[in-house]
Amino acid sequence: MTIELSDAQCELLRQFARLHTRAHIEAGVEPPGLRLEIALGGPYGDDACVVLGDQRRELGEVAVRVVQGAAVDRE
Repeated sequence: MTIELSDAQCELLRQFARLHTRAHIEAGVEPPGLRLEIALGGPYGDDACVVLGDQRRELGEVAVRVVQGAAVDRE
């Protein structure tokens, strides 16, 4: 499965992460990781949201594609 974010969405994600990472470093604590949530289907199609701690930023509609044959069978 591939999830494609637009350039603008990638920039929003980077800005959001940068802001929170800087605040944690300046406070002398290890910054948490972020979570990228993808909602499939629904009335508005597939969309993404970035979550860092108790803060969320909606990224909007994303392109989700199932890649056929991407898994490698090792048996």
